[in-house]
Amino acid sequence: MPRFFRFIQRYLKHLETGMQGMTCLFHRSAGRLLAVALIGMFWAVPALTLSGQTADPDWIGSSPAVYNIEVGKTKGQVIMQYFLLKGNKTYYWRSNNPARKFDEELNISEKDEFRVKVEFRLDPKGPQNSRYALEIPSESWVTTEDCFIEPKVLNFPMRALANGHLEFPLKLSAGCDKSSKIKLDFRFVDNGKVEKFNISDHFGNILHRKTDQYNTRIEIPIKVHDSRRLAEVAQAKAPEKATEDIAPKTGALIEKATTTAPAEQPVSPRRTPEEWMTDTLETIALKHGKLIDQIAALEMLQDAVSSPVRKELVRESIAAKVKIYFDNYILATAVPSCEEELTIKFGETPEYAYLDEADRKRYEDYKTACESKQNAEKRAFNAAKNNDTVKAYEAYRKAYPQGKYVAKADSRIEEIKNIDKEAWTDTEQEAGKTEDPCRKAALFDAYLKNSIHHTNYRVSAERERKKASEHCNDFRIESVRQDAGDGVYVLEVKNGEKPYTGTAGIETLRLKIDGTKITVKVLEEGDYPLTVTDRSGKSASYTINAVSPDLMLIVEEEKIVVRGGRGPFYFEVKDMEVEPYLLQKGREISSADLCKALGMKTSFDYLIRDVDGNLSGVETMSIGAGSKPFPVGRLLLAALLLAVAFALYRFRNKLSTLLPNIKTKEDRQWERALQAKTRRSIEAYEEQYPDGKYIANVPGIKEDIETWDRALEASDLSIYTSAYPEGIFKEEVGELEKEIERWEECRESGRYSHYLEEYPAGHFAVKAKESMMEQKDNESRKEKQLRAPSIDIHLPDQENTEAQSESNTVGPVVLPATGYYTFHLNTHWADTLVQQVWMSKEACQDAYFLIEDATRAAFMQKDTIPEVGGFLLGVPHRNEDDTFDVRIEKFVSVKPQNNGEYEITFGREAFIQLDDALEKDKSLTTVGWMHTHPGHGLFLSGKDLEVVEAFFREPYHLSMEVDTKTRHLDTAFFTRRKDRQLNNSLPTSNAKAWFSWA
Repeated sequence: MPRFFRFIQRYLKHLETGMQGMTCLFHRSAGRLLAVALIGMFWAVPALTLSGQTADPDWIGSSPAVYNIEVGKTKGQVIMQYFLLKGNKTYYWRSNNPARKFDEELNISEKDEFRVKVEFRLDPKGPQNSRYALEIPSESWVTTEDCFIEPKVLNFPMRALANGHLEFPLKLSAGCDKSSKIKLDFRFVDNGKVEKFNISDHFGNILHRKTDQYNTRIEIPIKVHDSRRLAEVAQAKAPEKATEDIAPKTGALIEKATTTAPAEQPVSPRRTPEEWMTDTLETIALKHGKLIDQIAALEMLQDAVSSPVRKELVRESIAAKVKIYFDNYILATAVPSCEEELTIKFGETPEYAYLDEADRKRYEDYKTACESKQNAEKRAFNAAKNNDTVKAYEAYRKAYPQGKYVAKADSRIEEIKNIDKEAWTDTEQEAGKTEDPCRKAALFDAYLKNSIHHTNYRVSAERERKKASEHCNDFRIESVRQDAGDGVYVLEVKNGEKPYTGTAGIETLRLKIDGTKITVKVLEEGDYPLTVTDRSGKSASYTINAVSPDLMLIVEEEKIVVRGGRGPFYFEVKDMEVEPYLLQKGREISSADLCKALGMKTSFDYLIRDVDGNLSGVETMSIGAGSKPFPVGRLLLAALLLAVAFALYRFRNKLSTLLPNIKTKEDRQWERALQAKTRRSIEAYEEQYPDGKYIANVPGIKEDIETWDRALEASDLSIYTSAYPEGIFKEEVGELEKEIERWEECRESGRYSHYLEEYPAGHFAVKAKESMMEQKDNESRKEKQLRAPSIDIHLPDQENTEAQSESNTVGPVVLPATGYYTFHLNTHWADTLVQQVWMSKEACQDAYFLIEDATRAAFMQKDTIPEVGGFLLGVPHRNEDDTFDVRIEKFVSVKPQNNGEYEITFGREAFIQLDDALEKDKSLTTVGWMHTHPGHGLFLSGKDLEVVEAFFREPYHLSMEVDTKTRHLDTAFFTRRKDRQLNNSLPTSNAKAWFSWA
């Protein structure tokens, strides 16, 4: 009431000083209304007074509250403001009053009707373009003491809510003097089906009232008083004289203001728009109101005054409107979104012409700044288009989350994901074509650099790149140049220490080693195994598969004239131990055969011998390279033909003696098989020559090799030597006996590293490395057990904590009598696909160690306890009713990519650890994950739900959570219902029912 007196006094002061623009704000009817209001205030007319107070200053007030909302796949923002309306007047909560009450107390009769207005200003890029509708159910309107009447159920299409509002009727009962709350629930529906959605405030706090994420409640506390007592208190505090003096004076002045002739009204002096607006708005008690209501109030004042002063009022009103509009546009341009319509549209309005030079410059500056922001966004998007990578588009979305090109960026990201899938397939195929580990590593590395983040293929690519990189530095031989029709092969030695020495599997094959390059000349088709040794003694092998070698054939003939002697004639090489060749007609001699027979000689002397032993003179022969013919001396072709014909006649039964020193292809294949000494090489010969001349030896050689393998497996060479004292591994026995003896010594002493130092590539190197890893694991486990407490699991309302070896599952469930904890999940969830969980004590202990280590580290560093987690491995068992029982055998703790008090992120390394664990024990599968909530309570947060929906979609998957700040480590298992929706947090009253660690 004292505030109202100050208003009247200020108003009278304006009247007395001749400011007629203010005295004529009300016409006659307005003055009567004011008089009636004054009388009602002083005489305490029976009415109700409405005042309010809110606990959250960000939810109710003249400033809008912004909420992030997500419905289905649609994301956006909802901006809400709350009002109370009465007639044509709007009442707001004061933002600068600590009590957070209305600007004035409102007198209402029993017939007056209030409305609660909830305004939704949806982001134009947000969910209003979706198919969903917002619904306010009838049961959501909860009040006390029957102060308010419940409205009917309301349903509004979401598209209709864009920059719109909802209004609800509100009637108060007479004599209601109780505190109450307007509790507003709303939800989203799709064709009558209630849809799940998320809504949070700008701090990230989820606002859902219920755990199923289908309803949200916002409360507006209201308090209703009987105004008779308020009026009596006000009268008791106000001086009686003031009441007597002011009441008649007010009435007289109002009457005078509304009846004074226009000609008698002086023109008010020119005031600045700021002064006029400040006085006017304070006078009508709208200083803290909303923009549209300020404008509406000015227009109402224009309609109320008489025409002679209207011109002056219009001039002042326009100036005030310009100020209001302009301030609002400046405010709009100051926010990061910088909506384009605000600045540009204002420049086209009539009000723009009323700006003075200073304000016009300010406007132009803000308009330039806004356009600069818009241009910056456009440039950022164009840069992303030019790069055309997911990284570039994600950088744009991060910089402009509500930008105008976000939809295009999202669409392009999806396209690139499909491209990335094709790129992965191509990379796999290309890697499968090469045996070079460095080449493979380069292929997978190139894929990772060009691919998007967090795809299902990246884990596989990381694993393959890691495997290939480990072998990239191995000492090996790689092919540089294959046969191009000339029989020349060029190889390259990778790694190792110079100089290199080389040997060939076939003695007649020669190698030329120049630095790291090896050049091989192959003259005949076949396989040629090579071995290269470096200075340190390391060896590397490579096999050349010659398909089209450089064959040199005699394609031309010359006449050899033999005078005297008696046929047949033999072709002999001087000073060389080579069987004589029988000269015959029509036989093409391979240059490869000839060179091998002559010890790779390309120039030699020869002579002709007849059947009686007579010798001719010595001639010289040169064998050229390439496919050129061999010149056979200068003898005439006729003599050669004669000799060949005579030889055919006399020695037609001895043609098998031709080229006796040249081995057949079958012979070379058998030699290579014996040199390899593997079952695979013997079977290759058997497959190629099923009727070969060595086929009878194959079964014995196979048995020899199998016996050798058994002896190596048992580390007992006597198994082999007793069966095959002269076997094909006779030479290896002596050296291997020393290695086995050393292996037994190191195994008994546990010093596997000593064995690996002496035999880094020995027969037992793999076992030695595995044993060393097992040693480290055992030492780590023993260390933890020394400091591990005696832990146990407390299961409410369950007598036996040990899992018994019985189950009602369809498949057989084999469990030991002890060593497992049983969790009956229907203790918490009436509808759950997973009925019970058996968790091994080993898995529980590993999870406890992870929690204890994180807590101890945080305590030592005086830091907050972070979230930690890992994966659950085990076996799911399907029941007859399609529910599951899950057995958890192992807990795999992983190093998170990021973690803190309120977050944990599993990165690439975590999934590689998971993949390694599954590879180590292929009988297990991933049945869920575990993470902690230090002091947050047990529930699945928004990010947790994203993880579950992305990686744990199977009906038997579990989400295990532990609150590490509770006394007994409260623990919960979150599962899916039969409709595949997730069970989430319990009501607070049931929180004591969580599992706990004793």
